[in-house]
Amino acid sequence: MQIGFIGLGNMAGAMIGGMLKKHLYSSQEILGADKLETARRAAESEFGIEAIADNREVAKQADVLILAIKPQFFQDVIEEICDVVRADQLVISIAPGKTIDWILGQFQKELKLVRCM
Repeated sequence: MQIGFIGLGNMAGAMIGGMLKKHLYSSQEILGADKLETARRAAESEFGIEAIADNREVAKQADVLILAIKPQFFQDVIEEICDVVRADQLVISIAPGKTIDWILGQFQKELKLVRCM
């Protein structure tokens, strides 16, 4: 199973670190994307995961896609990835203030969607 993170900041780091520490997934099963090169390098160095700049590629490869971005970036990121997100994927949002209805409205299609904080 491939776990994909869009956003590799503090929250994503805490989640990835926990997954690896508990041996739920290996570093080879986790892929991350971030626009900031410093965030990508930090994730690769600390966790041994592959980190790229291409949100669409992560969305394509992931079986479980975790949206770990700040709420103000949600609309732009969803517009960027919505055509590659598949019905068989589980999409998880950790953004405060973005409801399930709002997120589904942005994707404009049926999704397996979980919102958690």
